[in-house]
Amino acid sequence: MTKKLPTIIWSPTAKQAYKDILATIIEKYGVPVAVEFDDKAEEILRNIQHFNQSYPKSKKKDFHKAVIYPRTSFIYQVSKNAIEIVAVLDNRSNHDY
Repeated sequence: MTKKLPTIIWSPTAKQAYKDILATIIEKYGVPVAVEFDDKAEEILRNIQHFNQSYPKSKKKDFHKAVIYPRTSFIYQVSKNAIEIVAVLDNRSNHDY
């Protein structure tokens, strides 16, 4: 029997932040770099689905931080059947996670 993977859910804030980051990458570096970034993010999301506890805890309790690239991370929390991406952060920013 195949184990059912948890569903990935995006908070509205995280979804918008991700779109904004992709738009900035396209503007500054071009579409190929944005595609590379998106592919890497998709790989991280697959890893989170399979090994959701393997990424380190963030500063906030019950959240994990998965680094996409040195400047960008997913912040997520795990529930029984889902993983919620609560934020997509610029790691250089001053944030609570």
